[in-house]
Amino acid sequence: ISRTNFMVNNEGVVADFNNCGLFRSVTTTGRVYNLKFDNFKAVGDYGTLGTVAGINLGYIERIEVRNVNFDGVRADYIGGIVGVNGSVDETKDGVYYRYNARVDRCAVVLSFGAENGVSGTIGGVVGMNQAGTVIYSYSVGDVTLQDGVIFGGVVGYNAFATFDTTSEVYG
Repeated sequence: ISRTNFMVNNEGVVADFNNCGLFRSVTTTGRVYNLKFDNFKAVGDYGTLGTVAGINLGYIERIEVRNVNFDGVRADYIGGIVGVNGSVDETKDGVYYRYNARVDRCAVVLSFGAENGVSGTIGGVVGMNQAGTVIYSYSVGDVTLQDGVIFGGVVGYNAFATFDTTSEVYG
């Protein structure tokens, strides 16, 4: 999907299933860019949850998300943009291919407190990054966590990936 200055207002998700967001997943050939979300709300139980997608295997670029509300969400991985940003390996006609997901130039403004009952591994931008790329992206907001919640300002859990950054963290 590609729109210039396209705004999604007051979008919400109320469900109990895996891989949830505006899209359940973005495939290896998928691209989502130039979107703005305002007042996104999710309630329920999920495997993975993100404003844009539960799982990203493609490219998500230039997304702005403001006023995210994860009130009472319980999920394995929760991200302001995507729940899981991953990679896929496959062989076609004897040739090996690796497709790496990418989240690029995304911004998230979120806030939630421990009293909201949010649980899982939470990232301001990506819940879990599994050999994908997260670049030039950030999140800001006020967060209070309950016991047992794992939280990262950009990525909640980083698996099979490295960070190369010159950014400063303020807090």
